Amino acid sequence: MKTPKEEYAVYPSLSVPARYGYDLHTKSKDEPIVVVCGVEEPKIHLVPSELQEFARQINEAITHDLGLESGTCEVEYRGLTASVDFYAEYESRIGGSHDDGSVERYAEYTGDRVCVRVVYDQYGREYPDYAIILEKQLN
Repeated sequence: MKTPKEEYAVYPSLSVPARYGYDLHTKSKDEPIVVVCGVEEPKIHLVPSELQEFARQINEAITHDLGLESGTCEVEYRGLTASVDFYAEYESRIGGSHDDGSVERYAEYTGDRVCVRVVYDQYGREYPDYAIILEKQLN
């Protein structure tokens, strides 16, 4: 019978339980260390080509899932999840006029804007650098 996987976050101000025989510390006081079965779980590192693929998948989600309409979606890639806001921008235009003096109005698409709110892993650790890079690639 398999034993259940033990996982928990350890913040730098705390130490790993004594049964593991060592303490874990990080340079940042705010960054959690994730311990799974007594072993530190490393952060996920993406190379530039993987970030481009992540951005492509976000773009695909905006196109297909949101239908290029303003909204929010979440996209997963290689253990990371990006929470994305998409804003479609329209301007009101005047179309033809009718015999009764009324004017037809329509909305013309003028552009869009993507905001990557947060990129995080399954343990809740945030990756702010990835969010900035993805937002720049998508805008």
